[in-house]
Amino acid sequence: MLGRTLHAKVDTLSQSVAIDAAVEKPDIESSPNTITTYHTQDDLAHALQYFTEHAAVVAFGYDTPEDVCYLEAITTGDATPTNTTRYYCPREQRESAVPSESVRAAFATPKLRALVEAVPPDTLIRADYTDTFPLRLAWDLTGGTGIEQGTLTEATARLAPYEVPDIPTTE
Repeated sequence: MLGRTLHAKVDTLSQSVAIDAAVEKPDIESSPNTITTYHTQDDLAHALQYFTEHAAVVAFGYDTPEDVCYLEAITTGDATPTNTTRYYCPREQRESAVPSESVRAAFATPKLRALVEAVPPDTLIRADYTDTFPLRLAWDLTGGTGIEQGTLTEATARLAPYEVPDIPTTE
């Protein structure tokens, strides 16, 4: 890319497209409702294997009233879910303490599972998430639990959130 124009050439076809929008990376650290959870690769991969068979979309969340973090399948259609299966996550509080409100961010199950399965077994994965920001997964490239101590060989992956349509409620 040169300047603000994208040039593409394939054999005898050439096209130039002007790019007029700047994209900023969301600042997860500055959000007051960011939560961090830690998962062993094996446990998270096993949970995602289960959810892959039951839902196209899962949500990482923090429930304020119950003070718990979770991963759960979510419904993307018009149907109201009849039951909820949750994988409860260990949580580490940020310096700013627990979020003041519940946080829930949805992600495509197959994409999240593919990211997790790329991590070496027995590795601790740190997940940072908040409502409308991408999920940030980080782990120590050498494996193990080094990510908790601020490893020098950190690998980071981000996954864009899935927009879940509003589900109509019946009262």
